[in-house]
Amino acid sequence: TLPCSHSLIIVLYIRHNKNHLTMTRISALPLFATILVALASSTTVSAFGGVFGKKSTGGASSKLPLPTLNKETNRYDKSPLDDGKYPYDAIGSALRHGPSPFLTRTFNADEYEQGILKYMLTAKCDRSEATGNVDAKLNNAADWVHQKM
Repeated sequence: TLPCSHSLIIVLYIRHNKNHLTMTRISALPLFATILVALASSTTVSAFGGVFGKKSTGGASSKLPLPTLNKETNRYDKSPLDDGKYPYDAIGSALRHGPSPFLTRTFNADEYEQGILKYMLTAKCDRSEATGNVDAKLNNAADWVHQKM
């Protein structure tokens, strides 16, 4: 049996020295850690859509279900192509961005939706990206503005 401290991966290495064989135990933990770091650094996660802040170009933005501004009521109306579904619920807002977006989304849903629609129209983005940005702004507006610069 192997000791607990070396139970991850053990490699036996046999060396030939002049007239006798020597067995040396080498732990592959540093190799495993290096592979893990390499894999982790090769993948990216973006909470606000896009990769490294790049916007889609060309015809992709024309296919987005962008809202319109109703000049008479001064309110944003969602596109008929927009299903109106958020990428995550109010609990998801709380887990991702804290209590402020959760409270706004729960107790002032109309203002929250208008903020989402306004962001979608001005940034020309989808509902997922707008939701992430509005939640981040509600959580800490100064940090959100700094990240957008």
